Amino acid sequence: MSASTAFHTLAVHAATPDEWVLQARDAFRVADTQGFEKAASQIPTDHAMFAYLEFWRYKLKQPDSKSTEGIEKEAELEYLLNKYVGTWPAEQFRRDFLLALAKRADWPKFNAQASQLLQKDDLGTQCLETMRDDAAGKDVLATSQGYLQYTKELPEGCILLGERLYQAGKLTHKDIMQRVLVLVENGSNPHATRVYSYLNNNGGKEKGTDPKALEIALEKPAKYLKDLPAKASQGKLELAVVAISRLSRSEPEEAADWLEKLAPRLDADHQSWAWAQIGLFSARKWHVNASKWFGNGQPDQRSKDAHEWFVRSHLMNKNWVEVKKAIEAMPTSVQSDAAWRYWLAKAMQNTGNTVGAKSIYTSLISPFSFYGQLATEEVGQSVKLPPLPAQAITVAELTQAQQNPGFQRAAIWYRLGQRTEGFREFNFTLTGMNDRQLLASAVWAQQNDLPDRAIAAADRTTNLHDVRLRYLTPFKESLQNNANLAGLELAWVYGLIRQESRFIQAAKSVVGASGLMQLMPATAKMVAKKIGMEGYEANKVNDLDTNLRLGTSYLKMLSDQLDSSLVMATAGYNAGPGRPRNWRTKISFPSLEGEIFAEVIPFTETRDYVKKVSSNTVAYANLLEGKPQSLKQRLGSIAMQSATTLTVENEIIQQTPN
Repeated sequence: MSASTAFHTLAVHAATPDEWVLQARDAFRVADTQGFEKAASQIPTDHAMFAYLEFWRYKLKQPDSKSTEGIEKEAELEYLLNKYVGTWPAEQFRRDFLLALAKRADWPKFNAQASQLLQKDDLGTQCLETMRDDAAGKDVLATSQGYLQYTKELPEGCILLGERLYQAGKLTHKDIMQRVLVLVENGSNPHATRVYSYLNNNGGKEKGTDPKALEIALEKPAKYLKDLPAKASQGKLELAVVAISRLSRSEPEEAADWLEKLAPRLDADHQSWAWAQIGLFSARKWHVNASKWFGNGQPDQRSKDAHEWFVRSHLMNKNWVEVKKAIEAMPTSVQSDAAWRYWLAKAMQNTGNTVGAKSIYTSLISPFSFYGQLATEEVGQSVKLPPLPAQAITVAELTQAQQNPGFQRAAIWYRLGQRTEGFREFNFTLTGMNDRQLLASAVWAQQNDLPDRAIAAADRTTNLHDVRLRYLTPFKESLQNNANLAGLELAWVYGLIRQESRFIQAAKSVVGASGLMQLMPATAKMVAKKIGMEGYEANKVNDLDTNLRLGTSYLKMLSDQLDSSLVMATAGYNAGPGRPRNWRTKISFPSLEGEIFAEVIPFTETRDYVKKVSSNTVAYANLLEGKPQSLKQRLGSIAMQSATTLTVENEIIQQTPN
């Protein structure tokens, strides 16, 4: 539909100003100036979204920021940034402005603009600030090398920093190759290829870089290693460790054999990194040799993920002496994570240092998190939620939230069906709020049918907590009825839904899971047939009672087939029932504590999911029953199962991880 046709359609239907905002946004996205101005003319200047219109209009007529004309027109942008300071639209455009200023090294103006940012955790902007520090003569090498460890594609500001430092000789070939290896480990092959190609095109050719060879190492690692010349160049040997990393994902034994053969030709760092790769990918498969392979290398070449899986490789064998050593070998920044502090305490407790263990447990106590709840029980207490605030949110506090322009803009985005934009507006508006303001924001979100944002705001409080907002209980009658019908604990169903959809009925995942309980189409169809639901059609999956009936029935099926284990059934709900069954065959003991099993689940998403659903369940049980609870009791233990007796019921269709 052309801009003029869309304009006519909206005009005929007497569109609201909010709808014209959406039309203006769509025209802006395709650089349709005429369509944009037609839509913008229908929106009053006092409209809550007018800030967006002014920034979009500026962007549409903005020339290249490097040109004289572009620089002269920046006065208009600076005027808008000052006019709308503290708003999300200004924050977004200020970040873009900072990138333009950094590109032309206008550091005085850069500093003035950077000081106006409210959110300081934007990685791209942090890289630009490092670039400024480098221009001022500061030593930024360690900081810059830290950015290279980022596991995803770096934002433009970081790429610009890396290029400048590489061209100045401050980042070396080795540094850039380290970036390639980080991306390879994390499966970001296209990004790794782009970084490597930059190295090849910008001064690295004399070092033997070869993008075609990298492609073979990534796609056909066994072939690359087999064809490696006896007198391979350093560049080809660099790619040999890439091939070993890729091969270790499917054939760790073969990868280990190749590494042993090539070890005399590799430098110490590459040897250690390659052993860490074999250890990492074999540990994720619960391979019996994982810890041995890890141990062949040095800790300083392990990534954060590799350090964590080295601990898990010992944890699944309950080798507490080695668990303790592995955690103590982690970088301080990794050790400080609550999970590893808990497991360090557990290792200390099991090796005789009960006083030290109790000190760590005490520091971790919290009613809201998986390890906080476990630590609470380790010091002899039951998990209980904190009391409600002594003073409820007042009318004045709620009115202040209602009148907040950021929340008004968020509400408009949500009404227009633009959840991503609404999410960003709402979260930005929470920046810098105290506990009472956060709770007022949560109440506002709840009243405006934004349960996910109500939970998000309530989750941020530090000292003052309202557990009714943190653990919302909407649709209680329907949930209770369906939980009872399926024979499930209501707290578990609530805990799972809080993690799956945050109570958004229309929620839909990128893989097609729908509704409160995020059912895959094939799963919903199978369960409907199995329970004899008459008249079920795919378009009914988001219907409240239909979704709850199917979701609770499916969860009950999983529970029945997986020994009524909360851990196993919850993992099966996220990753498919066949996977936890398979993991159970690799347990080295008659049984394994549920908390250890949860920690060593191979999939990051499923591991986090099980922990959060479990801790949610305990919190909901406390809230619904009004008495302290035990997470450890719910986690129980997971019995070993022989692979020869493993059976997977074909009628239970595995759900794909969301």
